[in-house]
Amino acid sequence: MGNDHQLLRSIAVWSIPIVLAVLLPYTLIVTADGSIAALVVVAGALVVGMLTAAFGVARTGSGVLILAFATVPWNDVVPISQFGFLELSDALFVTGFLLILTRFASLDLRLPALFTVGAFVFMAAGTLSAIVQPAPRVELGYLLDAVQGVILLMVLVTWWRASSRTVVAAAGAYIIGNAISVAAGIREGADTAGRYDGLTTHPNALGTCSALSIALLPFLWQTVSRQHRWLLIIGAVVSGYGIWLSGSRAALVCVAILTVLYPLFDRSTRAALAVAALGVPTMILVARAAEDPDESSALGRLLGGGRSEDATQERIEGSRELIVRILDNPIFGAGWADVWQAHNIYLQTAAAIGLVGAVGLLIILTAILRPLLTVPAPYRWLAYPALAAALIGTVDPAFGGRYIWAPIALALCAERLAAATGPRGEPGRHPGDEELGSAMGADRITP
Repeated sequence: MGNDHQLLRSIAVWSIPIVLAVLLPYTLIVTADGSIAALVVVAGALVVGMLTAAFGVARTGSGVLILAFATVPWNDVVPISQFGFLELSDALFVTGFLLILTRFASLDLRLPALFTVGAFVFMAAGTLSAIVQPAPRVELGYLLDAVQGVILLMVLVTWWRASSRTVVAAAGAYIIGNAISVAAGIREGADTAGRYDGLTTHPNALGTCSALSIALLPFLWQTVSRQHRWLLIIGAVVSGYGIWLSGSRAALVCVAILTVLYPLFDRSTRAALAVAALGVPTMILVARAAEDPDESSALGRLLGGGRSEDATQERIEGSRELIVRILDNPIFGAGWADVWQAHNIYLQTAAAIGLVGAVGLLIILTAILRPLLTVPAPYRWLAYPALAAALIGTVDPAFGGRYIWAPIALALCAERLAAATGPRGEPGRHPGDEELGSAMGADRITP
């Protein structure tokens, strides 16, 4: 094993000049400003190479994946403009998974049976639908974009088999990345409608990322040490402010629902009392804000300001059109083109690839949400972002975005991590799990 480990390190180190020799000329050719892009490639390769030599391939890969979680809320950050479809987080996810590729061969891929069934149904329905459409290649492209987030990213994150501390780091990185996006939005200023989009492509995306960040907080609150919980409070405030600035009504309502449901899933009277105690001052603040609301804020738009009524009417008309399309093509659907006006991922899926494909999506979501009812705390809370996304998906068209599915993917780690929990409730390790914290000399994180 020692010789194999040294061999992997040697391969990683000696691969640097090979990677540079291939990527550097190519980058110089395809980019408008090749010198800057080439410098980024060189610096990135050198950093990854040095970290690999110091900490090993697998731990460096886990570190890169955590960085990917931090940058995935920045879906408007594109390293190379000529490849607008390739976000910064995409490059980091690919790099991280390639680094830990050797671990995949030695580990069993253990996916929930329900998720596997849903993924098969979704892909089969989508493929058959694409074949019968007038433009199969275009439809397969749409399907591939959805599969990248809904299935592929979920599978790879599960196969990663990250330890509890690494999962904590990934969840925390997502919240930090969203906070940076909110700060960037404040610095950049509002758009013409008075809404902020930060480092995302749309204000609704900023609102969704902020809502998902808040949904990750219950897990982190019960997992990190008490002396670090003040950081989570800051994260909650920044994320809440991000929702307010984004003007996303869906994100605001979603967080309100998650707050009300928290005592139900926590199964404790203390949680119910805490929510009730927070609810009184919150209602007072909302009532005062409603007297003179900022029309571009989330609350202002929820109350009808900022042209939100027009947006609501467009959603209603779009939903009616999709229902007609579903009734006309219930089996194979009518393709992905022009399904986004309804702002509802469930209607969109049914209209695009048929009712069977929509059932596949619902099965996938059911499998992801299942830990909320079957897994003990704190790991049940890894499924809370999935509940947030399921709620937002009823009024938002974003479907295959990695900024949505990356935090959701952590839910498939919940059952494994709960099974590996120590006798005192401390986060444990399962054979084959990758521990990033131990490589960095991190202290044990206790609930």
